[in-house]
Amino acid sequence: MGKSHPSHPSHPSHPGIPSAAEATFSDDFNRANGDPGADWLEDRYWAIASNALVSGQAGAIASVNRLATGQTQWAQCTLNSGGAGPACRAGSHLENDYCYFAFKDGSAITLYRYNGGFNSIGTATQAGSVVKITAEGDTIKVLIDGVEKISATDAVLTGLRAGMYGNTSNVDAFSTNCTGG
Repeated sequence: MGKSHPSHPSHPSHPGIPSAAEATFSDDFNRANGDPGADWLEDRYWAIASNALVSGQAGAIASVNRLATGQTQWAQCTLNSGGAGPACRAGSHLENDYCYFAFKDGSAITLYRYNGGFNSIGTATQAGSVVKITAEGDTIKVLIDGVEKISATDAVLTGLRAGMYGNTSNVDAFSTNCTGG
């Protein structure tokens, strides 16, 4: 299960994931294969397999079963393989709703706004496995291994959930500042 208040200061096997002081929810997916658990809401197939969160089809979306306390949000993941990335400002009905998400496949990174269709609002190229999306006011940023690669201004979305978007990918760890439920 994910951890609302991890007792360890950081993920030892994933040094790019923020410390417990920064993250209000984190999940290293180190548990038996199967359903992601009650901490996750999903609209398409996601499962735990070999201690990773795995999306089994294109366009898979999962969100943390918690709400942000305001419009300053971030979500971060460590990718193992495939195309995926963290999402923020997601609505409550994932598949038919909206979110910003950073999609990384290889070294290509695209920041999307999804609200009835996919709108690219920034692109970059950067190797690395730790992908973070931040939303503060109308500024949306994407960082790869701690380095800012995309910054865009967009005030369209105001949802309060964070999560993941993926296309047949493996995610080793996830964290966010979303709390509550």
